[in-house]
Amino acid sequence: MKMGWMIGVAVAASSLAACGGGGGAKSPDLGSPDLALPTETCTAPAGPTAKYVTATVAIPADATKLAFDLNGDGKADNALGDIASILKTQNIDLQVSANEAVTKGDLLVLLHQRADASLDADSCQIVDLYNAVKPSTPPALNGSDTLNVDVTANRGRFVGEAAAGVFASGSPATTTMPVSFTLKIPLAVGRTPVRLGVTAGRITFRRMGNGLVEGQLNGGVPKAQFDEAVLPDLTALLNERVATVPADKPGILRLFDKGMCTNKDGSMAIAGDEKIDYCEVATNPVVQTILTPDVQLFDAMGKYAPNPSNSEPDSISIGIGFTAVAAAFNAQP
Repeated sequence: MKMGWMIGVAVAASSLAACGGGGGAKSPDLGSPDLALPTETCTAPAGPTAKYVTATVAIPADATKLAFDLNGDGKADNALGDIASILKTQNIDLQVSANEAVTKGDLLVLLHQRADASLDADSCQIVDLYNAVKPSTPPALNGSDTLNVDVTANRGRFVGEAAAGVFASGSPATTTMPVSFTLKIPLAVGRTPVRLGVTAGRITFRRMGNGLVEGQLNGGVPKAQFDEAVLPDLTALLNERVATVPADKPGILRLFDKGMCTNKDGSMAIAGDEKIDYCEVATNPVVQTILTPDVQLFDAMGKYAPNPSNSEPDSISIGIGFTAVAAAFNAQP
């Protein structure tokens, strides 16, 4: 990673801020008809079931890709696309990181679909989302895997309906019971993915026999939680580069080794000590420009209340795509 990217990121981030967020882009319709909003009282479908594991994960190339309107303002949201687009211009490819994480088993999302009458057409369906524990050997991802649920990660339960083989959960902009779950995102090749606590979840996918194609998962991460999940890993990555990549060291130190801030443990960051402290990353204007919240999901009291006026954005929107194949695992209650 060439740390000249931080300067380029600042310029690109400023351009994105001037242009605004996800615009009016729509999420892929997967060839489905318009589905009515699902009832939130569909809690116990007793018919057929299916289980899947993601075989690929798609990181958006820009904010218009894999986006969905989370707060009802008529604009599709996916700030993750902005972040990925900026980093890719500096040879940091989140898609490459995701591909490796899936192949090695670090990034495996499990889905358990339950229907009342039919998996392909039904007004009462539940899809539970889990994360898998990394298996001892790389997954085959061909329908033969038996995996374990990561019980330390939060399950997401999506209520929805299916038509013509396409399942869609309800809109987070209108629900009173937002779906929350843990999502793992790899920041760099070879690093363990960070865990994001996502809310305002929405999922849609098309069934194709025993596999899924063109699936899409969206949601928002409160700004404070996003920082808490991402910034420690970024700090560790910067210090690793200072220690192991001589060509990157001067640029990193110039941008981050500023001191004049206090870490969470009360220690003071010291300028020029050739160590990047957490607070030096958290207060860095370039980092904060990139990680600017773009969607308002909560009111002033912290209650879930998507605001179409988006007057005080408090969360960072994310959206990913996926394909999946059949898998065996013990679903959790």
